[in-house]
Parts: sequence; C-alpha cells; structure tokens
Amino acid sequence: MKAEQLGEITYKITLDRLEAQKVPTDGRPQDMRRFICTMIERLDTEQGVSIPQGKLLVEAFLRSDGSYVFFVSALECLSHEVPQPHLYACEVTGIEQLRPLCGALAAAAAECSVYCGSSPERYRLILSDPDETTIRICTEYSDTCEISPLFAAQTREYLTEIAAIHSAAFLYELLS
Repeated sequence: MKAEQLGEITYKITLDRLEAQKVPTDGRPQDMRRFICTMIERLDTEQGVSIPQGKLLVEAFLRSDGSYVFFVSALECLSHEVPQPHLYACEVTGIEQLRPLCGALAAAAAECSVYCGSSPERYRLILSDPDETTIRICTEYSDTCEISPLFAAQTREYLTEIAAIHSAAFLYELLS
C-alpha cells in the first residue's frame, strides 16, 4: 500500500494486485466501509499518514493490471477549514482548438494558474481562481464548468501533463 498526498485534504492510495484481492467486491456497503476504515488505520500506524477525521469522499478505481487506486478527500475540510481555490475545467478536442483558446486567453491577459493535460483527441485546462473574463473566453471555445479538487486531482492523474504554469500567455507561447 502506498499513499500520496495530492493536496491539503486529498490523498491517493494505491494497492498492488495482492492487496487488491482483499477489496470486498460483494456490493455490500458495510463491507467496503469496514475495509476503507481498516486501510486508513493501517496508513496511520504503518506509514504515519494521517487522513483528517470526519466525513470522507472515497472513490475507488480498478486498474487493468488488477491493482486499485483510491482517492480520499476530507469533505468537512473542504467546506469549513481550508479555503479552496475556485477551479474550472475547459476541455477541447484537438490542438487546433487549444491553440486559439490559449491565444484568446493570452490576448486578454488572463491571470490564473493553468494546468493543461491531454489524452488522445482531447485537451483539458484546469484553471485556478480565474476571473470572469477568463471564464467567458473559455465558455466561447468549449463547455466550461466549476469542478472539485478531486476532479482536478484525477485530471492530473489520468491525463498527460503538457504544462502547469501561472499564465495562459506562457502556455500559448509553448504551443506556438
């Protein structure tokens, strides 16, 4: 079992194939809940990883090699304790759509942190604390919506990083 902290309140826990065989697959929520509690306790005692107490959001993904990945986020921290940036996602299909979008953002001097990830046939921008002009420009090019920190973490996990920068203008220069 391996744990990585993805953000202040989000952890990625990876179980190898042997450990994954212990994950209950019978569909009974109480068995899965018990398994997750045991896994979190083991992380604390064996690795010193302290996941915040309280209500948790847990997502589990079975990988093609038989291993599991769990994303665990402390929901109470999201809403009460840790101020979170406003995150937006904008997705386009193809570099021919990404380049003009980044050009428009650069021309408007959009100032926000930008993460750009890609997978076959699509590019996704994650914008941190964008202003109204930036959101409007992104909406003109594709569907844009506010997202959770967990969605942003999953984007970083499953899409290939192109850039993680503080300026859309710099991303436009990279693409030109």
